[in-house]
Amino acid sequence: MWYDGVERPLTSGSKICPVARAGSLGTPCCWGWNWDPGCAARDLLRACGSSAEEVWSFGADFRCVVRCVQIPVLLGFRNEGGEAVNVSAIMGSLNSAADFRVHYQNFSMQPLGVTVPPNVELTMEYLFRPDPALPPMEFRVAITAFYSNVAGNEWHSSTFFNETIEIVDPEKLFDTEVLFMYATLICIFALIVFGIVRWAANLSIFKKAAATKKTKAVNTATGDDDWLKGTPASKVMKSRKADKKAD
Repeated sequence: MWYDGVERPLTSGSKICPVARAGSLGTPCCWGWNWDPGCAARDLLRACGSSAEEVWSFGADFRCVVRCVQIPVLLGFRNEGGEAVNVSAIMGSLNSAADFRVHYQNFSMQPLGVTVPPNVELTMEYLFRPDPALPPMEFRVAITAFYSNVAGNEWHSSTFFNETIEIVDPEKLFDTEVLFMYATLICIFALIVFGIVRWAANLSIFKKAAATKKTKAVNTATGDDDWLKGTPASKVMKSRKADKKAD
């Protein structure tokens, strides 16, 4: 829990809840509740394509948050009653954007225990982190504040943020899925090339072996006739070869 710790007297018609760390995040807007003690700050969810101030100025309700990133939500509480009010806790949930009854995630209840005196406004912070396993898509976020009088016999709750947000993947220097796809394609191509080279090499070896065998057979036949030269058998062998050619 965080709040700025500065008690500010209310000014007539004031609708802005001061935020100590508004420099980088933007100043949230507030609106009045039906019950005396409060107004609620708009969230500081990261806006798609523009600053939070610009989104609020144009009344857009579209928000964009990065998955796995802790998100701060500011609650500006204004006590316009005559007695102190105790802001006891804040809790949120993540639901389906199409059907609120479909529940995805409960954010932890964050105890506050902050007492707001009469005619004073305070800003409190609630932190939540979307589950890393959630797919990038639109969800409905509802964040509720619980408060009571100091005696604790009169309790109230108000859902001060109930809007659709989009959860997106964080920006990556390298997209691992694309990298894996390219690596797979390269491996498949390399296997195909290796198979073709192996097949061509085997074919070449087979042809070479066949040619060598044929040459060896011819040489052997010629060698068998050489030792018969000058003998009567040589004439017989020649006549047989002549007869085969004549046939």
